[in-house]
Amino acid sequence: WALALFSIFIANLGFQGAQHAFLMKRELETLEAKADFLSLLHRASESILSDPQPHEDSWKDEWHGTLSLPEPWKERLSVTIGDEEAKLNLNAASEAFLERFLKLFDKEVSSLKGERKTFVKQILKRREKERIASLEELYLFEEVEREDIEKLRPYLTVYPSLIQLNLNTAHPL
Repeated sequence: WALALFSIFIANLGFQGAQHAFLMKRELETLEAKADFLSLLHRASESILSDPQPHEDSWKDEWHGTLSLPEPWKERLSVTIGDEEAKLNLNAASEAFLERFLKLFDKEVSSLKGERKTFVKQILKRREKERIASLEELYLFEEVEREDIEKLRPYLTVYPSLIQLNLNTAHPL
């Protein structure tokens, strides 16, 4: 009996040790992820604050776009900084503006699979009921191609209140 009890005790210690090691590993990964996030946030803030003309935003500013990172983050992470005010707010854009934007997008960036007018009608139909809360709602639209939403996504945003397009930071398109 003593040998059986001793082996159960040893197995229990081994199991508890493995659990503690697993939890410690997970906690270490969480701390590393938090440290990476805070380091990248600091780097991005530093880049934005070093803008020689902070009150004149432009998509040509050094901080706009993909941020170059030093080691050790260069291999593991990437950061893209953009200006949400430079995007088209689907809650504020008029029908004519949406149609013109999609026509230019089709011509200068990438052709869309679906009909432009259908996309515009779906947005206006949704806005009649209530404001669009997030870009993910676009995936719920009937008759709108998922690939088109993916192509348009970098140029679109939604705000809870009406905010006009920032012409200083808007993409030339």
